[in-house]
Amino acid sequence: MHAKCTSYTSFLALAVGVSCTASSSEVAPPQFNPYFPSALAVAPEEKYLVVLNSNADLRFDSGTLQVLDLDKVDAKVAKWRGGFADGCSPHPLATFMLRCDTSKGGIAADFLVPGASVKVGNFGSSVAVQPLFGEDGAVSGKHRIIATVRGDPSITWADFDLQSGTMDCGEAGSFPRCSESHRLDRFERNQDLVLSPEPFDLLVNPQSGHLVVTHLTTGDVTLGFSPRNAGLPPVLVDRFALHPSGGRAVGVAARRPGDARTPVYVTSMASPSLSRITPLHVAGGDGTAGQRLTTGTPIMYGDARGIAFSPDGNRAFFVNRSPAEVVALDTSLGEGGVPRNQVIGTVEICERAQALAVADFGDGLRGIVPCFELGEAWVLDLENLELRATALVGLGPSGVAVATNRKRAYVANYAEDTISVMDMDPQSPTENHAVLRVGNERLRDQE
Repeated sequence: MHAKCTSYTSFLALAVGVSCTASSSEVAPPQFNPYFPSALAVAPEEKYLVVLNSNADLRFDSGTLQVLDLDKVDAKVAKWRGGFADGCSPHPLATFMLRCDTSKGGIAADFLVPGASVKVGNFGSSVAVQPLFGEDGAVSGKHRIIATVRGDPSITWADFDLQSGTMDCGEAGSFPRCSESHRLDRFERNQDLVLSPEPFDLLVNPQSGHLVVTHLTTGDVTLGFSPRNAGLPPVLVDRFALHPSGGRAVGVAARRPGDARTPVYVTSMASPSLSRITPLHVAGGDGTAGQRLTTGTPIMYGDARGIAFSPDGNRAFFVNRSPAEVVALDTSLGEGGVPRNQVIGTVEICERAQALAVADFGDGLRGIVPCFELGEAWVLDLENLELRATALVGLGPSGVAVATNRKRAYVANYAEDTISVMDMDPQSPTENHAVLRVGNERLRDQE
């Protein structure tokens, strides 16, 4: 197919000019490599890692969703420790890290599930995985993958079949673009109501099916419903103005994700508050009738970003930028079953952090904070609120996810198109170090 040139008026070029439309193959994003990876999510059984790529420089016509097989990732680490690089080499900048440069073919052969890559809109920012069940309540063998896409804007979803290793998002083909039916942008009961701009972070409660989405520029929060039954699509239910004065809603996390009525906490970066939101579900009809959001008492605190809870839900930890710290909250239940929501301490972190993940890998509660400007991930001892270690991971780390049973943390290096694997095993000599980095290191190769 040859390029076709037409005249156009572009708000990006701010002038009338000539546009040469490239062929579909020329503008297709990498199918077998990350490209501006922005968010990660580990599937519940810790078999797979979902990667959301944002196509941030708009070089291609879309972003992507990809799935990595974590058994294959661990097998590569095991060979590395045994002294067999197996096509990879020691990273020149990190003592314990194996570098699997994939510029000559992509990561499909070693790590990627080849039939599970799909195209989504640009500027994806968050992704979550929800296990699905059959009508009889049995495990269906499918997971729903849901992503916030700022470019559309939309909530884009796809169903991943664990047995066949394929992804269904409404279109056929080996590398399809998700169809309009898999991009939620209007509300189920009011088609005239559109999704607010800049959907940023999201939470899916696996027990209740609640889908909660924050919006970066409006302060709105969207409530959706993603049925646990395979074959039933998710829908948008309601929109709530959390910060009507212009505050920006950023992070979202549930106190106890397995509890259908657990409180959900949302952070704001523009108004100095951390506000609690409680989604309420009233059974009836298609499962969405009566759902609504009600607010709890805001907790006033600086410039709050990403948030995560301890496994028991009794402590919350959130990234604050002014000052740069992770703040610990006592969220244990007090009188009347209401969380106490009291600040119990802080630990200093790197400047301009955005996200964190929290897990207990067998030696107490740990927090992993990607430090974008330093190219590091900071490991925090959340029991004693102190810095435990720093690890070199790659350029521009942003997204982070953990696999507790595997004793691994995964970091998306946004500025170089790689994924770093961190060893979090307290019994390992490489604890708190990145041991594997996969992907084509874009900025290095362009120099």
